[in-house]
Amino acid sequence: MSLYTLFLVYLFYQPIDSARKIFKFVDEELGEPLPEKGYADDCRVFTPENPHSSMFNLMDAAFDVHFVAHFLGWWFKMMIVRDVSMCWFCSAGFEILEITFRHWLPNFWECWWDHLLLDLFGCNAIGIVLGAFTCKYLYVHRFNWLYKKG
Repeated sequence: MSLYTLFLVYLFYQPIDSARKIFKFVDEELGEPLPEKGYADDCRVFTPENPHSSMFNLMDAAFDVHFVAHFLGWWFKMMIVRDVSMCWFCSAGFEILEITFRHWLPNFWECWWDHLLLDLFGCNAIGIVLGAFTCKYLYVHRFNWLYKKG
């Protein structure tokens, strides 16, 4: 375990090209940069010319790993925070942060319907609601955010 940790610390301080070359010793297919997926390349909802589906952009975004990550993340965050209002506030705040800092991270560039329909009112909302029901089912008490003396 400690050798693995030492290797990771060493790897983190390497330039990215050197770190990729290190992984080539393990497997020749490793060490190649992964292709970036553009989430805001085509923001049309209806794509009739696509041979796979006329709603391909929407389906592609809905069956992405980020959709599952948002859903499960907000389910567990709701069970930790235990306050629906606080989770809604944080959920909207995180979406605003994505819009604000998308010039730094290319993955933050999303279509308007991805931010609103899929993230905020889609998987975040479903995760928060299911987290609230899970807390109710497990008899978890709502956390009181205001300190009361006595």
